[in-house]
Amino acid sequence: MDNGFDEDYISSLTDRVFLIKSQLEAGKLKIADHLFDGFKESFNKIRLRPDGKVDPATVDGRIRAMGAAVNHFFERDEIKKKFNIIDFQETYFRILFGNFHQFYTDLIKHNVEPYQVARVISKDKNFVEHLDQIFPDLMSHIKEFWDAAYEIGEIHLQDGDQLKANFAGDLFPSYKENAVSSTGLYIDTMILPCPILRVGRLHGVTNKEHFCFLLLKHVLTCMTYRDLALEDIQPAIVLVLPDKRDFSSDGKEYLHERSTPFIISHAQYLYDRKFESIDNLYEFSKSLTDIDKVFKELKRPDRLIFDIDWGVGGRAQLERHLADPERLKSPVLEGCPGMEVMFTCTGRMPQALAARLNAQEFQSTPYINAETSWLYYTWLMEYESLDFKVDNDSLKEFHMVNALSKGMQGGFSWLGDITLSNIVKIRRNGLMPEVRDILSSGISEVINSSPNDYNASSQKVIDNVDRAFIQHQRFIEKIKKEKLRILGMEVAPFIVNGAFGIASALINKPELAVASVALGNLGLPTLKDIKTSFKNRKVKLENYKRTATGLMFSKK
Repeated sequence: MDNGFDEDYISSLTDRVFLIKSQLEAGKLKIADHLFDGFKESFNKIRLRPDGKVDPATVDGRIRAMGAAVNHFFERDEIKKKFNIIDFQETYFRILFGNFHQFYTDLIKHNVEPYQVARVISKDKNFVEHLDQIFPDLMSHIKEFWDAAYEIGEIHLQDGDQLKANFAGDLFPSYKENAVSSTGLYIDTMILPCPILRVGRLHGVTNKEHFCFLLLKHVLTCMTYRDLALEDIQPAIVLVLPDKRDFSSDGKEYLHERSTPFIISHAQYLYDRKFESIDNLYEFSKSLTDIDKVFKELKRPDRLIFDIDWGVGGRAQLERHLADPERLKSPVLEGCPGMEVMFTCTGRMPQALAARLNAQEFQSTPYINAETSWLYYTWLMEYESLDFKVDNDSLKEFHMVNALSKGMQGGFSWLGDITLSNIVKIRRNGLMPEVRDILSSGISEVINSSPNDYNASSQKVIDNVDRAFIQHQRFIEKIKKEKLRILGMEVAPFIVNGAFGIASALINKPELAVASVALGNLGLPTLKDIKTSFKNRKVKLENYKRTATGLMFSKK
């Protein structure tokens, strides 16, 4: 012991002091001018013991704090150098394919959708029972993997300055559309959850057959992203990285604590009465034992939404929910209408908050393509509006991601047909800034006028896509109509493909058979010149196909 410090601490402190010195000498550590004199004074006071370690009594708080900070960032850099994203993503997909490859093979072989394979397999009672028995072990192993690998992805994402979006609001993106096909035109990196962790929360909650169906559907959908996740492009186009609350018990407790005010706020909105705590809400809710009692107390039914596709909020929503045999039931007092209403608060608000917390941790934007989840997210922001602050850039990205999600479901759903290979080409050719400019033109003005009008910003993006598509069509038509005129005749492309004489016979114009000589004598373009002109037109078209709009609107 040295003045109360043990040797392990002194060794660590020594490493940090020398790390500060090495980072300064390498030019990697910058100290603000107004802090430099104080730092220099503190650093010059440090003395070494005879064994080469620092004397801890000579290291003041300024140097200790700086050493901790420098060491933190140094370790992050070392992790990024040692472990790249592709390596741990490859390991993750190896786990998925190691356990589910036979089902994925069926998917590809028969050219069917993930839900179709999942539906067939979930009807096999023997397999359903087998999955139910082995799933706890699978869940345990996947949690161990993320315990070890999560920090790698987290550091790469947090330190990256690319535009990022984290999928939220549902278990996993729909099999009907590849999330990258829409957001990949604006966002650099799409962050996807781990479907095993997401669906795993339902094990033992929903019935075994339905659980089997959900797990296989979402795992198979995730497996379709493998090639994109392993594409050697920086920053990554897509990255599977779960919300750490999906595998950390501490994270779940933290989320529950943080979401309590929003759970209560939503209940207070519905019933127009104050609740002191979750326990107070629980006691009130369990007393509402039938639908009539609920609606006697419910003052604002517009936000009683189980599924936006069921229509406006209110009685019809609750009745349909209670009649749905596959609904996610309240974990207590199942079938009690009051508890089912409370369950919308305790289920939806933590989900919405998790999306925002995840976005904050990754410095990303929530991508919520489930309309019901989107509603609850906007209500969350409303309930916390006194404390919730967002800078202009983040608000713009939020509007853009929402607009692309909505547009894919309606305004320009055809854009979802853009091939993933074209997304990759856009990235490799450095065309993302141009695509972003096309999509986001005028968005800032719309947001400044109406920050919470997401429909207006969505319509603006749709208008931008429409305008770009019209310009695209005009260019293609112009190129197609470009023709040369020789002796008063339009020359079609087939003429310059070695068939000039044949064409002249077919159209009864024998004078064209000697065109190569005649044109030269007249001082007009020769066949070689004509070929060059058509070649230039072809080159112009091929070059255009490699532009941002050419790739956006190409279906090949």
